[in-house]
Parts: sequence; C-alpha cells; structure tokens
Amino acid sequence: MRQAVIDAFPGVSRSLEGFVQFPYLDVKGYVTTGVGCLIDPCSLALRLPWQYEGSVQYLNEADIQLQWERVKAAVSLERAAVRAFEKLTQMRLSVAAVDNLTVRRMAQDEAVLRMRWGTKEAPIPGFWDALSADAQFGILSMAWACGASFNFPKFEAALLIGDFAHYEQDADGNQVFAPGCCAAECLISTVGNPGVVPRNALQQQLFVAAQRVADQELDPSVLHYQDAAGRGERGGVISGRPEIHPAGSLRDMSTPSLPPHRTSKVLPNHGGITVHFQHRSTMLRVSRDRATLPAGAPETPLPVDCSGNASCPWPMDGNGTLGDCGWAMCDHVNGTRSYGQGKPGFAQLTCPLDALESQYLKDSGGDNGSDEPMLVGPGGAWLVGIGGNPKAVVVDHLDVDVTDIPLRNYCIDQFYCVCMAWSVPDDVLAKFATGCSFLSADTPNPENGHFTPLTDVDADDNVRIITWGAWCWASPAFLASVQPQCFVTFSALQFGADGYDSHGRHVSDQAAKWVALGGSSALVAPVVAAFPPKASPPPAPADPTEMPANGVTVPAV
Repeated sequence: MRQAVIDAFPGVSRSLEGFVQFPYLDVKGYVTTGVGCLIDPCSLALRLPWQYEGSVQYLNEADIQLQWERVKAAVSLERAAVRAFEKLTQMRLSVAAVDNLTVRRMAQDEAVLRMRWGTKEAPIPGFWDALSADAQFGILSMAWACGASFNFPKFEAALLIGDFAHYEQDADGNQVFAPGCCAAECLISTVGNPGVVPRNALQQQLFVAAQRVADQELDPSVLHYQDAAGRGERGGVISGRPEIHPAGSLRDMSTPSLPPHRTSKVLPNHGGITVHFQHRSTMLRVSRDRATLPAGAPETPLPVDCSGNASCPWPMDGNGTLGDCGWAMCDHVNGTRSYGQGKPGFAQLTCPLDALESQYLKDSGGDNGSDEPMLVGPGGAWLVGIGGNPKAVVVDHLDVDVTDIPLRNYCIDQFYCVCMAWSVPDDVLAKFATGCSFLSADTPNPENGHFTPLTDVDADDNVRIITWGAWCWASPAFLASVQPQCFVTFSALQFGADGYDSHGRHVSDQAAKWVALGGSSALVAPVVAAFPPKASPPPAPADPTEMPANGVTVPAV
C-alpha cells in the first residue's frame, strides 16, 4: 500500500463516517463503532480493548457481551442520530484504539484486494503495488463501504485495462462519465443509505486523478485528487450506472459465523503453563512472491544446525499471558540468527519483554492476536523493528511451501529459520515438553492458531519447532497435516561484524542466493553495502556442532 494512502485514509474516513468511540446501530441494524467498522457479530466486539467510560479499567467479556446485546436490541433507535446510543452503554474505545482498528482493517482489506485480480492461486504479479495512490485509495474506499470482496464486475473490468475515467456527452450535451470506466462504475447504491453520496463523489474524484496520473506520468506515490487540476474536473456529475452490491453499503469485516477468536489452554507436561491462541481464520496473510529452489542448487546436506544444537535461548516472550505469538516468532528468529550457533563473534539480540508487549498491544489494538500484515505488511513491526529496535528487522520475505522438503531444507540452511502459521493439534498441547517429537500426521484444531519458527533439520528431515520457551521435533508428515502457511525472511542479523554468518558464508553470497530464490535485489543491496567486502580467501568456518539423529527426549507421538 502506498504510504500516502496509509497516511491519508484514516482522516478522510473520519470525515465520511464520523468518529465514534462507543457502539451504535448503522442504518441496516448492524452494531458498528469507530470509523464505520462493523462489530457484528459480537465476537468482533470481544476482540477490542473496551474501557469503562471515564476509566482506565477494561471490561471483561461478559460485560462487553451484555452491553453489545443492549445496543443490538435498540432497533427503535436504528434511524436516530448516532449520539442516541451513547447513553446505552459505558463501553468506550480510546482514540488510539479506534485509529489502530482503522489501520488494521485497512491492512485486512488490502490483503484480500491483492488476491482479487487473476485467481486466488495466481494473482497478477505486482498489480496492486503498481496502482497509483489515488487508485489504491479509491478501491480501499469501496472496500471500506462494501467489504473487500465487493462485486462490481464492470468496475473490475475497467480496472484491469487501466480505464480509470473518460467522458461522453449525454442527450442534453453535458459531459458525463462514460459507462464502463472506473469513475462510472464505482458508485455504491444509495438506496436506504444516502450517507454514501459523499463517498461516491470522493471515489470518482480519486479515479479521475488516477487517470491523470497515467496520462501525464505523474508521481504515482503521491495523492493527486486534491490538486487544482483535479478539483476542476467533473466528478459526481453523472447519472451513473452503479453495480448494486447485495449487502448495500455494509462493510463485511468478517464471516458472520466466525467463532470467538481467542482461547487459552494448559500444557500439562510443560510446567502446567497456560498459553494463548487465536482462531486461524483471523491470521491474515500478505501477498508476496513465492520462493523457488534455484536451478542447479545442490541437495542440502543433513543434518542442518542453525541454533547451536538448541543451545540458543528462546524466551516465552509473553505468550503465557498474551496472544502475542507473532511477535514471539519474530523475536525468536532474530535471536537464532544473531546467536550464530553460539560461536565467537556473535551476540544474540533479544527484545526486552516490556518493549515487545507494548508494541504488540499498540499494533493489535489490545490483546487481539497477530497476523502477517501486522508483522510484515506495510509499516509492519518486523519491518520497522521488533520492540522499536531498528536493528531487529527483516528486509524481505518470500512464501515457502513447507511440504517441498528440498526447498524447506534449503531455506533453513541458508537463512536459519522459516516462519510458520499453523493449527496446533490438541494432543500436541497434551504431550508437549522440551525435546519431544511429533512424527506422524495429526488432526489440526483451527481454534489453536499459532505462529512459530522452524529451524534445524535432523538426519531424517525432521525440523525443530521453537515455541513456548522450548522446542520440539516435527516430521514432514506432521507439518503437512497442521494447515501450515510459511514464509522465509532475509536479515542483516544473520551476519557478524565482518559480514560472515556462523557457517562462514559472506553476506554478498547469501544475498545472491536470496535473489536466486525469488527475493528482491533492491531490498537486500543495502544490507550487503553495510558490511565489509568479502575477504579473499574467506575465513574457515568452525567445525559444525554434531546434532543427534532425532533429539527425542520423550516418547514420539
């Protein structure tokens, strides 16, 4: 998403939707809050950090549900002014929580929009990123009002050919938008919802500006819809021929049947600690290129050791009290790389717990779980620095098919870790202990959505899963069964001050391998430039630490 859109969208949305810190009913009878964000069904409201009015005390889930139901039942106020709902409840969102909700919903919409053109399996490469800021803003506005899966086929057809706006004359000689261009086909039905009229006018203005950017080769990263030239062009003049979305102007934030997204469970064989999960359906992905094993890459010799045979410390990072597994995963990957197998010249980088938890709570809008847009989407925590540390970053990321064993092993060997979202089987929770093994296919439970790193590969192609301040071994069959979605990252933390990693490989060589894998040469080039050039001859790496064949310390399950 263009930075100009990220910066401007929340403020413009406030002007269109208002800014409300309490729940109310929209014109269709759906419970809503913030900047026109649906919190219907109640499970969506339960995710948010509601506080009692005039207090810093947070509501518990029972109180949230009770007050939400009071609003939902107030159908007599459905057509009343929003302020009529203010006295019905004592639940309020802070200004920061509303802004975080807005930005998070933008990121969720963008993740869906990226997959809209082409097919879900093969979206058009780079299509969304190539759109100008004005075009992205206009599409996001439509998604905000109608849901990111809006059904405007004529608009989509125009978008695919870059026909943002053109004109014709009507029977009275007036210049109007010609049917079939984005500006003509972006209109949302006003039937029963006249409040979308200003939004329709804005969207037309945005697509007029998008056409001007294309025609005049203006800077696509800048918003031009408020330029003097743009204000003089016709927008909102047309009779129009809008495609009417079946849900009117409702913003469909989630599948109505979405189950409560947070759960806590006990690990009886791991000190009886309580750990926290989110439903897998809430763990949104970002669109990215897919890693492909480079042609001619040799088979990865086994075993692969990146953690000093699990001597690397991996703290809980708050996952015993919060649903911050995404942040914990990032911190564990950073720690594994910078640990350098415990060899001289490397110093592990870990995030202070208070900084990690503070960033998570801010970015998640409360203890609402993690998703990929929060971590590696535009402005994501891992791109700007976990815990606010600008060194604790990755610069690029690629999708990895973890069932492709040669590719998975190559990625772990060359870049130390693969990141995995998965649905943890219940029997894993019952049997988990440090060093145990899960070597057979299992039954995933989507209630137990979790983020973890994979590192190290033993002689039997089993990998080490890092989680809950500990680790276990997992076989290819197990990984394939738990609904895995994986990506690999590139970071300067893999390399010591001399530019070599703990296996004796120079950053320039690893960057070349990253690009061959499918990564961006432009993103890794500054990392290479930050280190001394490659020595000739390179320093000899230390003998690798011998790994056990399977690391089993409790019976395999």
